[in-house]
Amino acid sequence: MAWVKFNASRIRGTLAKGDKSVPPTRWWNRRYLQLFCWNKVTVFMVPEGIESYRVGFKSLTGDAELNEEVLISRKFAVRNGFEDCIFFAVDRDGREVTLLELEQTRDDCLPSDTPLI
Repeated sequence: MAWVKFNASRIRGTLAKGDKSVPPTRWWNRRYLQLFCWNKVTVFMVPEGIESYRVGFKSLTGDAELNEEVLISRKFAVRNGFEDCIFFAVDRDGREVTLLELEQTRDDCLPSDTPLI
């Protein structure tokens, strides 16, 4: 799974609150936090009729990245770091897909059919 820079200037996205129980993200601790600390996840769902899409995130500073993996499941989960973050999905034509936030939970509580991005 690879993340690529993405121009999200026209993307509104959905804000997910950060997990204030983990340390703030810095360039030198990001990988450690991803592996061992980011246990809280937000579960999103896309509307019916969306056959495939890709997921991205946009920091509050405006920098955005898009995951190259194409998803076909209606639900997916993303990890929450310390900072608030805007998540979004785009269809195969690059149009934004509306996301519905279902819940925030722990990664070990996710059903097996919900991909963790």
